[in-house]
Amino acid sequence: MKKIGVVLLVLFAGIIGGLGGGWSISHWGGPQRIIYTDAKPLQVAATDPLSSSRKNAIVLAAQKVGPAVVSINVIQTRIVRETPFVSPFGDDFFGDPFWKDFFPPRTYKEQLRSLGSGVLINKEGIVLTNEHVVRGAETIKVTLPDGRKFDGKLLGTDPQTDLAVVKISGSSLPAATLGNSDDLAIGEWAIAIGNPFAYLLEDTQPTVTAGVVSATHRSIKSGQGQVQVYRDMIQTDAAINPGNSGGPLVNADGEVIGVNTFIFTASGGSEGIGFAIPINRAKAVMDDLLKHGEVKRLSIGVMVQNLSPDLVEVLNLKNGRGVVVTDVQPGGLADQAAIQPGDVIRKINGRPVTRASEWDDLTRDLRPGGKLVLSVEREGKIYELGLGSQAKLPEGRPSGGTAALGMSVKSSGGNIVVSGVEPGGLAQKMGVQKGDVVRQVEGEEVKTPQDFERLIAKAKSKGSISLALVRGETTLVLSFPLGEG
Repeated sequence: MKKIGVVLLVLFAGIIGGLGGGWSISHWGGPQRIIYTDAKPLQVAATDPLSSSRKNAIVLAAQKVGPAVVSINVIQTRIVRETPFVSPFGDDFFGDPFWKDFFPPRTYKEQLRSLGSGVLINKEGIVLTNEHVVRGAETIKVTLPDGRKFDGKLLGTDPQTDLAVVKISGSSLPAATLGNSDDLAIGEWAIAIGNPFAYLLEDTQPTVTAGVVSATHRSIKSGQGQVQVYRDMIQTDAAINPGNSGGPLVNADGEVIGVNTFIFTASGGSEGIGFAIPINRAKAVMDDLLKHGEVKRLSIGVMVQNLSPDLVEVLNLKNGRGVVVTDVQPGGLADQAAIQPGDVIRKINGRPVTRASEWDDLTRDLRPGGKLVLSVEREGKIYELGLGSQAKLPEGRPSGGTAALGMSVKSSGGNIVVSGVEPGGLAQKMGVQKGDVVRQVEGEEVKTPQDFERLIAKAKSKGSISLALVRGETTLVLSFPLGEG
């Protein structure tokens, strides 16, 4: 029979027993299996000291982190329902409620066991691992390399990033040092540590494999129905095998730089294309899970799209780098910073943005109260905008409607209401008050804050702008001579 090559995306949950061979995806051109998996190490006997010439960076890193790498054994129970008949009219025939009254399906519980890895990140017993390792867990058993076994308590999971936090209680617990995944160099040493195929082995020592950081900022297309979003990943050729999921990826200094998560393979084994979640992202997710039990993500309140050649020409841009704002959420951070549809976002926190998927990657890791600075281009000028309650708007803010007139508006009860008037600004000088309802700009109806900004920007060339305001029972029409104040 002719062999048909099938690309497998192997996720290291190590779902060993009773999963029926994984699940199928189709976004790589045809049916493909995704198998949750885990890896076997160089072991150095403590009673046989190595000569100094053999104590290279990999050995030292493995000795430093190895004691903190744990095996995670999970027991799950699933409910199985089977119809007593096979219908010639299709699989759904006996699923009809009519037949269920006569031939109810047989229901039974099936116990599943799965295995993965994790890493102790402090001496209080906090274990970082993959969400798919502990998904659906009824009981969690954590085993240390020294043979000690603990009951694990699941503190929180984030399916989107595929990360989870487990707690064990014990004394004299080892802990790994967490590094910085933002300064990785392509080609530097990468060491994968975990417990592959540990269910076949009697010892509890982790396995060590070594390679290099092959690439950074790798994003993987999501399969249909897939909850996990694998973006901005670390790629490595360090061998990763079934059971390695949740184990640490380590640099030559013995610092954890990532959480091993999945591999691409055509054979079912390691082929040198493995992926790890950057530790900086994992730390942010872990902090949220420990504080809140869930991840608190920051919403900027904008929709963006890629810059097409036509848009570059229409917007009169010098280049096509960046993303264009297509919609601004009323009252959101972007709206408060006077960002408008048509603005081009070039950078976020100093990192260039070249396409919408990159924007999603960069904003996904933002947290409330953190740093958020956007480089925005409007009408040929670049502005640096600090967004959020803890960030000041720097000089050179885009001169949109609210900034130009010294007033701000918001949606309230179906109306566009003046939410603030800048002391000494043009709006205050012309008599605008907080609470006024804006009906029209230059005779055109205003339905959203974006309408307000757009119409004022459109009328700027006239040298003056007229507003129709409602204050109580009175309608006021005010003319603003731009350039004054």
